[in-house]
Amino acid sequence: SGLSVQEPGLSLKVRDFMLLTTGAKNTNRGRSKRVNPTKHPVRLPVITGPVSTALLKIKMSNNPGYKHFLKYWLPVYLYAGLIFFYSSMSQPPLRPVILHGDKLLHLAEYAVFGYLIARAAKNSSSVKLKAYFRIFAVGVAFAYGLSDEFHQSFVPGRQVEILDIFADGFGAFLGQMFLRD
Repeated sequence: SGLSVQEPGLSLKVRDFMLLTTGAKNTNRGRSKRVNPTKHPVRLPVITGPVSTALLKIKMSNNPGYKHFLKYWLPVYLYAGLIFFYSSMSQPPLRPVILHGDKLLHLAEYAVFGYLIARAAKNSSSVKLKAYFRIFAVGVAFAYGLSDEFHQSFVPGRQVEILDIFADGFGAFLGQMFLRD
């Protein structure tokens, strides 16, 4: 049955929420549920209870949407978090010793990010996302690189460089090229 998600005026199951967010098909034995928008306005649900309990109660084996999310989209989110964590450091552990070596690091970092986004988008259930997965990957990675540079403007010891943004975008472009059509 799944873990309940509670918010005033809204009660969903985590399974139903994941079906909505991952685009998986409803596996409810052919019966489709209709949601009355006046009874259930769209809100972001909050999972009640400890996170570890929530993760244990989610039944991943019964729903292909969970496996799809874990395989394709979770790496994108984790890598984005790693980029954010790394750019939050005043003194990053990797300091390039060659001239413009930081641009090479940006290029490599966002090549991986672009690849991960393109891979997730290509395997999406959305027809438009599948059709334009390369453009989507470069656009999202470039926008994230732009926001990352803005974020670095608030970190002591870090500065914003326009060339870093271009290295991020070019890296994302190169990364998505490694994915076959």
